[in-house]
Amino acid sequence: MARFARPDAFVYCLSPPNGLHDTTTNAPRLHPANVVTHLTSLRKLRFNNRHISFFILGILIILTSSCDFPNRSNFRIYSVDRKQCVTIITHGETRYIINGQHNSIPKTNYVKLDISGIDPIGDEISICWKNDNYDWEIVNHQSKVLDNKLDTLKFKFNESLERDNRGIPDTKKYHKPNCGTIDLLSMETYDNTIVIEN
Repeated sequence: MARFARPDAFVYCLSPPNGLHDTTTNAPRLHPANVVTHLTSLRKLRFNNRHISFFILGILIILTSSCDFPNRSNFRIYSVDRKQCVTIITHGETRYIINGQHNSIPKTNYVKLDISGIDPIGDEISICWKNDNYDWEIVNHQSKVLDNKLDTLKFKFNESLERDNRGIPDTKKYHKPNCGTIDLLSMETYDNTIVIEN
């Protein structure tokens, strides 16, 4: 059996493509000229495959860069009539819930939260517009208030959901027609009573 310095040449000699067999014995032709020709074609094939891979990668980069991915760290929640708005800004394990439209954190009219105790899978914000005596009431379950600069006569924030008789967190309060819940992992709402915008 012939041996070659390059492994691909050795494999080639074991199973050459059609047309490179001896016509009388059907045995592989091991003539060096045939091997060199085939190695050159293998190099071209690898070269072409490499270019195809880069081409596909380029298309994927273009597609992903043009997609509109949700911004979980800075977004707004609107009522359906868009008369009310709350801005959510998250920096690491600190979250700000701000009344009104804002691009940055104002000096007042917000509640600052520690969200380090919230499991990202269960991170949700529920809100009710014009709830009882408040313009809005919001809960971010398992958060901790670090600083509350909201007008507490107009806006109410809850660190956790109310619990039922069995001690299980109860979301029933936020299933009313003027209420809604946002899943912050998927950035989707469970109801059509609130609108999310980045």
